[in-house]
Amino acid sequence: MNNETQVSTAPETQNPAPETTETPAVVEAVATGEAVPTDESTETKPEKSAEQKELEYLRRKATKADRVGARLHQELQSERARTAAYEAKLPPEQRPQQSNQVDPYEIAREIAELEKVTEKSNGIAKDGQKRFPEFGARLSVVIEEAGPLIYSEGKMQGRPTPLGAAILEADDAPAMIDYLGSHPEIADELEGLSPTQLGRRIERIEAQMKARPTKPVSNAPAPITPLHGGTSATNIDLEKADMTQYKIMRAKQGARWAK
Repeated sequence: MNNETQVSTAPETQNPAPETTETPAVVEAVATGEAVPTDESTETKPEKSAEQKELEYLRRKATKADRVGARLHQELQSERARTAAYEAKLPPEQRPQQSNQVDPYEIAREIAELEKVTEKSNGIAKDGQKRFPEFGARLSVVIEEAGPLIYSEGKMQGRPTPLGAAILEADDAPAMIDYLGSHPEIADELEGLSPTQLGRRIERIEAQMKARPTKPVSNAPAPITPLHGGTSATNIDLEKADMTQYKIMRAKQGARWAK
């Protein structure tokens, strides 16, 4: 056995295996377009602006409205299904008959009622704009917070909603709209109430409005400016004298001329 070092005859690799290196998470995130990880302990969240808070509030309101609408739609469909199932069990002669005949008197009554509501609504709007400078803006707040006052579509189009009917029956509807519009937190409490609840709530709001102190306005005429002592009627300049002084001066002149 010789001590010579044996040379390996295995063929050498032409391309040596590349060294494995670990890519930092930050570089990998930037390369893939993902969010760069940050240290939560040092990250500071910026304070939300007023616009962001308002947007979140509107989103919550929209989500709430969607939930209420979905629930009402589901209840309506369930009620229709129960009604249809009940009518299917009745004998044919006891089932409600669908009539396609139109009652002209019923149509006339509906038109008259709509005209009455429209006239009253227009009168309230005109009176409110005359008495309250911001009446239009206050009305918009009421509709946004509590809901519409008039149905805008469907068979009830043009008729007042339960909220609108309650406000129309108030002692002072324009003042009620102005008060609710200036207190959106109170208007928001009216949303979703039943007609009976709305009537009682409107009555309590009216009591609150009447309890507010108001500054009395006097309709008495302005006091007469007396003539100061020592002033002779003949020394008063007619061009600078007011109507009261003029009448007093002319009366004294007439009395003196009569002598």
